[in-house]
Amino acid sequence: MPRAYPGSAVPPWDPADGLPQLDNPEVANVALEFGRMRTVGEYLAVHDGRLIPGRKYTDTSIGATEARMHFQGIQRMGPPNEDILLLTGGDQPAGASHLFVCRLGSRPRGRPWGSNLRFSRKPPDTDRLTELFTLDRRLWHAGGISLLGDLLVVPLEDDATGTSRVDFIDMTDPFAPRGLSSCCISRTAAKAGAASLARLPNQHFLCAVWSDSDSLPRRIDFYLSVSSDLADGFADLPLCWEHDRLLPAGRAAVAWQNINFVVQKDGTLFMIATENSSNLAPYVKGEDRVDLLHVEFPRRTTHDPAPVLAMPTITCIAEKVVTADRDFGNLDAAGGVYLERWWSGPGPEPEARIALYSAYHWRVSSTIRFIEYSRDVPASEGAIARIEDGWIDLFEHPNFRGQRLSIAGLTDAEIRDYRRIHVQDCGFSDRVSSVRYQLPPGIVYRLFRDDGFRPKRAGNLPLVGDGLVHEVTDLRTQAGFDNQASSSRYDDPRGADSSP
Repeated sequence: MPRAYPGSAVPPWDPADGLPQLDNPEVANVALEFGRMRTVGEYLAVHDGRLIPGRKYTDTSIGATEARMHFQGIQRMGPPNEDILLLTGGDQPAGASHLFVCRLGSRPRGRPWGSNLRFSRKPPDTDRLTELFTLDRRLWHAGGISLLGDLLVVPLEDDATGTSRVDFIDMTDPFAPRGLSSCCISRTAAKAGAASLARLPNQHFLCAVWSDSDSLPRRIDFYLSVSSDLADGFADLPLCWEHDRLLPAGRAAVAWQNINFVVQKDGTLFMIATENSSNLAPYVKGEDRVDLLHVEFPRRTTHDPAPVLAMPTITCIAEKVVTADRDFGNLDAAGGVYLERWWSGPGPEPEARIALYSAYHWRVSSTIRFIEYSRDVPASEGAIARIEDGWIDLFEHPNFRGQRLSIAGLTDAEIRDYRRIHVQDCGFSDRVSSVRYQLPPGIVYRLFRDDGFRPKRAGNLPLVGDGLVHEVTDLRTQAGFDNQASSSRYDDPRGADSSP
C-alpha cells in the first residue's frame, strides 16, 4: 500500500463481503455513567511513524493558515481491535482530508488504556501511526467522527463551495478500510462539522449531522435510512432541528466539534457532544465542555416498521468541564466517545461504560498526543476476583484531588522510583496524599517510603485487597504516610507475599 503523503485512497466496499458489525453496547444508566466520567485524564501519545512529512500537522505548518491543517476527529475501536485509535484531519493546502490509523501495542485490551508516558515522555516504539489514507481531494476538512460497531462515520466539507458529504467506512480490517459509497449522504450548500449514527428499535438507521459554520442556523440535520439495510442508503431530505430548540431554553450557542449517539438498555437515546468555549483555541484558552443530551423522537420514528421522521425533543440534562492542558488535548480539535464493553454478570451481552478521548490540534515532537478520560469506579461497585480487574488510584492531594496516578491490573504496575515517572506530564515524587483501590482477595499492592522498594525507613503501606472498593481520604491517618511514597509494586501478584 502506498504510504507517500497525502496517503492512499480508501477503496470501495464490496457487497460480497457483507456489511460490517453495526451495533454498539448499551449503557445501563447513561446519566449515571456520564457523571462517573473523569474530568482529569490519562496522557498518551503515538509516534507519527514518519508518515507525515516536514511541518505538516504542526502549529508552524503554513503560518497564518494553521487552522487549515489540524486533527479533528478521534475514536477508539472496539473488540477485536481495541488497540486501534482512529483520527481524522484536513490539510487544506494539499487539498486532502485524512484518516489516520494508529496502533497502541503497549496498552491493555478490554479496559481503559491508561497513560503510555509514565516512564518516558516519548511513547513506546509499539505505539505509532501505521496507516494514512486520503478520504477526498476536494472536501478537505474531515470533522468529528463516530463509530457504530465497525462502521466509521466521517463528515467531509469544503469552505470554497460550502458543500459536504457524510461517508461511511467499513473498518472491520482497520488497515484495509472500505468505503460504502451506496449510502453516503451528499449535502449541497450545507456543511458538516460532526456526524453520528444510531440503529433505532425498528432497525432503521438514524444519522445526525451537526453544522455551525455555514449560512444556515446552528443545527442537527437528521437523516433516516430508506430501509433496515444500511446499503440502501438514506432519504434525500433531512429533518432540520435548530439549536434554538434545545432545552432548557436560553442556553448559550454552542459550537460542537463532535457528537456521539449513546443508547441506554431501555432503548432511550442520548447524545454526547463536545466543544471548547474559545473560538480561538488553543491559542486563547477556553473550557473543554461535554454535554449530555436526551434525544426523544416520537414512536412513529423509532418503533414503526415504516417510520416517519418527526421532530425530536432534545434536552441537555448534564454537562461537565474536563481538564486538557499541555498540548495533549483540546475539544476544539478532536473529541470522541468510547463505549467500553463490561460483563457485569453471566449474560451474553455486555454493558457499556463511557470514556472520552480528546486529541490536540497538531503533532508535537513527531508524536500525536491525546487524553483518555475513563470512569471513576463508585464505592458501591461489586466485588472483583481477578487481578486483571484490579486498580489503584493515587492522588496528589487529600480527598482524591489533584494529579492522579492510575494503575490498572498488572500493566506498568511496578514503579521503582517516583522521581522518574510522569503523571499528567508532571513529576510525582513524594506527592501521594490519598488513595482509592479495588483488589481481589489475597492481593496486596505496597507503597514504599524509599525508591527501589527499599524498607530502609520504618514502615511501608500495604493496600490489602478483599474484592471491594476502599478509600483513604488522607494518608496522614496511615502512620503519617502522606507525601511519602517513592516506589510501589505488588507483592506476588498471584497471591504469595514477596514483600521485604
